[in-house]
Amino acid sequence: MEEPDPPGSSPAFRTRARESLRSTFERIDRKKDGKIDAEELSKALTRLGISRPDKDYVALALWEVDEDNEGCAKWHHFEKNVARIQKDKVGLEPRKLYNIIEFMMYDVDKLGTIRVNDALEMIYNRFGREALADIDGELFTDVEKAGLVTFTEFERQIDRIHLRAPKRRGSLCTTTARVPYG
Repeated sequence: MEEPDPPGSSPAFRTRARESLRSTFERIDRKKDGKIDAEELSKALTRLGISRPDKDYVALALWEVDEDNEGCAKWHHFEKNVARIQKDKVGLEPRKLYNIIEFMMYDVDKLGTIRVNDALEMIYNRFGREALADIDGELFTDVEKAGLVTFTEFERQIDRIHLRAPKRRGSLCTTTARVPYG
């Protein structure tokens, strides 16, 4: 039986999601110059509870989107990256910056956490029901008492799903090595 389209596939939902992505991108762009640089991304990660963001991680997140090698992420490049991610059926499209921005979209109170249900919704929208079924009771084991998930825990789970993905993909991908992209 064919799985129904995830809730995030309707045109109206995609329009709202794009607007929310844009708004969150602009929230990180503190200099209001239409791009996110390493300093701005580091500050965003600090607001997500990462006290000393790794410079290599920040550089990689920007490099994945930086099409003109300026060391920053411009909105139109990020938007292209999002389109590639949404079409990516094997999960190998670089997505570190996307992970950060999507998490921040759901962090409505700007406290660096999201609700477990929101994290599950993001996983379902990205990977489908099969990924949720694969995860079983291991999901978000380090969740705070209030049912909130930190960015670090969210990204750890996304990485975990990517590691398990070759089993779901079958012949599309045979390696179990950790892909260096979120």
